[in-house]
Amino acid sequence: MESRADCPEGTACIGFCGLTGGAFLLWPGASVRVVVGMLAYGAGLELAQWVVGWRFAEWSDLAADAVGVVGALVVWQRFCQRGHGAPG
Repeated sequence: MESRADCPEGTACIGFCGLTGGAFLLWPGASVRVVVGMLAYGAGLELAQWVVGWRFAEWSDLAADAVGVVGALVVWQRFCQRGHGAPG
């Protein structure tokens, strides 16, 4: 079994799922903006890593960020369908 240090994409996925879930709680009526903003944030992080030179931008990291965002969106929509709120 891989540890967290051996699977940074898994950590990124879980992290972005948590960040996106928190953003949905802060802005419950703006789910489209939250999703676009979180994807842009992930892309910005990868771009920043590419620019500094001593870090590496990887498509797999951006994909893991996107999976986390989509996972949070699915959970949020299911939560709202059960009458706990309204999706944006």
